[in-house]
Amino acid sequence: MSKVKQIIVQVTGQPPLEAVPALHSNFVGISRAGGEVQFEFIFVDLNQIANMTQHNEAAAQSGTVFPVTGKTVAKIVMPAENFAQLEPHLEKIFSAIKSELKKEDENSNARASSNS
Repeated sequence: MSKVKQIIVQVTGQPPLEAVPALHSNFVGISRAGGEVQFEFIFVDLNQIANMTQHNEAAAQSGTVFPVTGKTVAKIVMPAENFAQLEPHLEKIFSAIKSELKKEDENSNARASSNS
């Protein structure tokens, strides 16, 4: 079985007025400043990350942080008290996702055992 590799990537979006609209985002940054919560949806070119890590494999293994700039698709800023109201809903979503992932993992383990 292949060794799992982990790299650290620091994603930065472009200022929203300079960003060219992308069709979708594949990264979301969430931050809090004072009484506001900000979501930043960013499109990151995965080929850029793959090329960067392929050419810098030793640096990737040492824990080097690779800065990547993506295209900001959207920014949403909302008051923290409004964001806090989402907690019960988000807990339900996370619980459902964890349950589904656990079932998928159990199914893949069962298939692996039957193939052995």
